[in-house]
Amino acid sequence: MESPHDAAADAEQFGLGAEDFGLKGPRGWVFRHVGFSAPPGSLVAIEGPSGSGRTCLLLALTGR
Repeated sequence: MESPHDAAADAEQFGLGAEDFGLKGPRGWVFRHVGFSAPPGSLVAIEGPSGSGRTCLLLALTGR
């Protein structure tokens, strides 16, 4: 079994990025041409007003 310390060390080796990312819903594009990069160990905040698509973006990134 992996210890929490080992899991944290493994997590620091991976970054996240997307290029020309988009999500199309039944009424058209929710967002498109989005790109970002988060290096290993970075902290990312998604901010915006109510209804701006923050939850849709995070759900799309996680494959839901």
